[in-house]
Amino acid sequence: NRKPPLELLRRFSGGRVHLFAQSLGIGTVWEGLVNWVLNELLPETRKRLGIPDNHVIGFAMAFGRPEVSYSRTTQRAPANIYFVS
Repeated sequence: NRKPPLELLRRFSGGRVHLFAQSLGIGTVWEGLVNWVLNELLPETRKRLGIPDNHVIGFAMAFGRPEVSYSRTTQRAPANIYFVS
């Protein structure tokens, strides 16, 4: 019985949170540098935030109300598709 890698589980759960927030009209931004900062650059910040040493930070995400909304997707030229038989 193999377990999926922890990094895969982190990304999967973060993606689910992102989709749920989007469905509620809440904007999200993945904060990719937070893990690096808290684990490598400023590890003392973990203690100030009350994060125990035996806990792993899965992902960091900021939430907010979008200032801009797009009524349509980006318009692109038709794709050049060549079929080879």
